[in-house]
Amino acid sequence: MALVLKCPITFDTDEYFNDSINAVVSKMVEAMGGVHLPAGESIEFIILNQTDKKI
Repeated sequence: MALVLKCPITFDTDEYFNDSINAVVSKMVEAMGGVHLPAGESIEFIILNQTDKKI
């Protein structure tokens, strides 16, 4: 089973003052891939249940 969450980014990467999940992901994407995510973009999180049996 998987759960998909879609969250809008409310600030530019350098405008975050806390370590919310959006801030951390935004900073990671920029650091790893060089992609700047401006305010208004959306991030999708996919949460997997690793205890589910494989089919």
